[in-house]
Formats: sequence, structure tokens, C-alpha cells
Amino acid sequence: MLISQSLSRFDDHLTMKTTKPILIALAACLPVGTASAQLSSNLIGLWEFEGNLTEVSGAHAGNLHDGTWDGTGAYTSGPPALPVDPGGSFGQALDLDGSNGVFINNTSNVDPSYAGTFDADIASANAITISFWAQGTPGTWNPFVCKFGELSEGWQVRKRGASPNATFTLQGTGGAIDPVGANTAANDAGWKHFVAVWDGVSGTRKLYVNGVEDSTMTIAAGDTAPTGGPGAAVVNYLTFGMRDAGSGTFGNNFTGQIDDVAIWSRALTELEILHVSTHAVSDAIASTDTDSDGLFDDDEATLGTLPNNPDTDGDGVDDFTEVKMGTNPLSDDDDDMDGLLNSEENTGS
Repeated sequence: MLISQSLSRFDDHLTMKTTKPILIALAACLPVGTASAQLSSNLIGLWEFEGNLTEVSGAHAGNLHDGTWDGTGAYTSGPPALPVDPGGSFGQALDLDGSNGVFINNTSNVDPSYAGTFDADIASANAITISFWAQGTPGTWNPFVCKFGELSEGWQVRKRGASPNATFTLQGTGGAIDPVGANTAANDAGWKHFVAVWDGVSGTRKLYVNGVEDSTMTIAAGDTAPTGGPGAAVVNYLTFGMRDAGSGTFGNNFTGQIDDVAIWSRALTELEILHVSTHAVSDAIASTDTDSDGLFDDDEATLGTLPNNPDTDGDGVDDFTEVKMGTNPLSDDDDDMDGLLNSEENTGS
């Protein structure tokens, strides 16, 4: 069972007694202290929008992939800190009013200093992960983040037509262009976190909303790109909150807010997805999760949980799940209020 399946417990305490402690089992399989050590690996773009459009991954010289506003630029407050990240902060975010958006410099071959970071490098890696926060209600087919994603070229994370679904659109692969999911993230109020993952080697495509895989949308095999596809939109800018039809012709604008956009030229692991869905990417990169339970060591110090034990109270429910649910990770209690302690339900005694 995947971490994302374990995370589905957060919305329903009553299902907890039938779910295994997935993060505990995962932690036993991972090298101690390495859970977040590689998160910066193949990170090719990171924009935090702290009153500017600076690209801050450190992967590129100078200001190669800083952004530029199309329309009047504006910023507002970003997502609030989550319970699993006490003291965390996302700072500011893009404020999009339907007439503005951001394009990333030197990502279209019309630019004299064009670099193939989000084209040839993606095609060569045969993989991509896109992570970001967004709130607002997009119009029909409006993108949150995209590199064209039309006419057999590029990709988009966007609203699927008039449906409430967010979808991960890929052009030029063997899978469905706009797979249908079960999520309603394109219509849901409030901040939502998205991770879109394509692995062209294994032929898989996945979309995660708030750390949970939309398994209805998942393409489990055959999503390969023999002719480039996702890395072929060379004339189109990488854009946030709008789409470039070619050489800087922008449209399909989104009304809402976007924050903490990050792109990797590889598929993130399940644990890495968990980390970036609950922390700012820069914070996740700078932190260590010794026991691989989804909580970083500095957060565990604040919460009082053990950084080298994924289940501090030994009740069979991992610390991350208890903190996320708002229950007590320091005491073996009865989270679903059925008269049995967590440990009794997980051990059968």
C-alpha cells in the first residue's frame, strides 16, 4: 500500500482501525537520515515569490530562469503553515486576477539566451515532477502551471474542461492526454497542494492533491514518449497562471493564487512527495527526517515526538498521521472513540 493511501485516513478518523501504519513500515526500509537528503537532486527550477520572481534552486548561473510578469504584477499571502510543520511559513504568493500571469525567461527558443532546461533536459531525463500550491477556481481548461501542453507538445497541470477535476496533461506519450480523476481540486475552496509526476522509463503518470494520489487518474504503464512529447514545446514559455500559445502569445489566464513552484527532471519518491506537500520546498531541502516518518527532526523537537522512532507512543499509528489528524502522538489513546486503544486495534490484543 502507498503512503498516499495511508494519508486518506486524515479525513475520517473512523477508518483508522482498518489501516496499517504505512509510514512505520516504509521507515524500516529506508537508510536512516537520508529521507530528505536527495530532494535537491535534479531540482531544475524553484520560485518562492517573496515579492519577486527570482528562481532560487541554485541550479543555474545568474538570473537565467527568473520570471517576468505579463500584465500588472501583484503578491499576497501564501498558504498557512500546517500542523506537521509548526512554525513554518510560506511567505508571499502570486496574486492573479485573470489578466496577469508569469512567464519564465529563456524557456522559449525565441529568447537569445534560451536554455533547454524544461525541454531537451526533460526529454533526456524522460521524467518530470511539478510541485506547487494554488487556490482559486480556474475556468474551463485554465492551467495552473504549464509548458504549452497542446498539439502533441509539452504538458499542463490544469482544470479538466468544465469538470471539477484537476488533471495532469501530457502530450506525445502513450497514455491519455487528459486523464479523468476522482479529485475535485479545480473547484474546491482554499489552498491545495499539487504534485504531478511523469516517469517515462516506467511509463507511469500520477497526480497528487494534498499528498494523496488520485489513483483513478493514475496511468500505471505505457505512458512513454518515443518522440519527445513533454519536452518538445520549445517555442512556448514555461508559464504560471496562463498559457503561451507560442513566442509570447499569452492567454487562458487563471484567477487565484499560486505559490512555491518547483520542477525536477526526475520522478520524486512517495516520501519526497509527502515532504513537499507539507512544507515549503526550501525548508524540506534544508531539513532531515531521520526516521523517515514524514516529520522533520526540528518539527519533532517542537512537537515532543522522537526523531528516531516513527511511532513515539508505540500504538501502531505513526507520528505523522496522529499529528495530521490532530490526535496525540505521545499517548496510546482511542483516536476513533470506539472503546479500544490504538495499540489494541493494531495488534488485536
